[in-house]
Amino acid sequence: MYKLQGMYAAIPTPFHADESIDFEGVKTLVNYLADAGLHGIIAGGSTGEYMMMTTEERKALIKTACEAADGRIDVVAGTGCMRASQTIELCNYAAECGADAALVITPYYMIMSEDMLYDYYKEVAEKSKINIIIYHYSGATTTNMSSQCLARLAELDNIVGIKNTEDMDCTAKLIGLTAKNDTFNVATGYDSLAVPCLAAGGSASMGVVHNIVPKTMEKIYACIRENNVQEAAHMAIELNDLIMLLEAEPYPGPVKLALDLMGLPGGLPRKPIDPPSNKMREDMKACLIRHGVISG
Repeated sequence: MYKLQGMYAAIPTPFHADESIDFEGVKTLVNYLADAGLHGIIAGGSTGEYMMMTTEERKALIKTACEAADGRIDVVAGTGCMRASQTIELCNYAAECGADAALVITPYYMIMSEDMLYDYYKEVAEKSKINIIIYHYSGATTTNMSSQCLARLAELDNIVGIKNTEDMDCTAKLIGLTAKNDTFNVATGYDSLAVPCLAAGGSASMGVVHNIVPKTMEKIYACIRENNVQEAAHMAIELNDLIMLLEAEPYPGPVKLALDLMGLPGGLPRKPIDPPSNKMREDMKACLIRHGVISG
């Protein structure tokens, strides 16, 4: 049973100028984060632009990330699709590749009842050969589940956790409702809520800033584990300007730009997402210098 805990970077997918996937770039990013001591990565999640890819591209990305990780860093594969059968196919492929868990976003666009969503995840969990992490992100999908429904899902075999990209009220209630469930853990999907989530009893943070300052995020996690919440909060507050900048223009443009400025493969987002503006480039460079990520 996979244990969802620690700091995870939702890695962007670098593309060539013709928008084909830069697989060598993917390997470089995985190696960089593994060498930095980060606990895990999400390959093919929202930041990875999975919604802009074919199924075959998603498979190739998952396979490349798993091969590059080679057991040095956990790989959570983004496998969510609108239909359960497609999600199960991708989950089982991720299992074959050696991924540690699958991140399954809620079906979106269509209005669904909580019973429908429960049945969807129940089928995926029962038929997948890999542990499932729910991806709850109503701000992007418009699909919302109550804390009570999520706690009910947490009781299903093979569902081991959730990336809850919701407000802290929802996250804290879910942590409380599942506190006695030893096989289910709660992660936040918002960079700004990493410390509040962990301090409230959550187990992980899965976000974007982790790509830029992986060692700092690991230090924050270590402080929480040592019950030094004050120091963890201090480090998180120091990152606030960087976190806000990463959200100032449509993702994943800003994080890709930051990686480019760091000498790592970021590249441009796939269309129709615009590349970062000139102002973003200037602001990001200044911010990275201020944080000591790059030299002036």
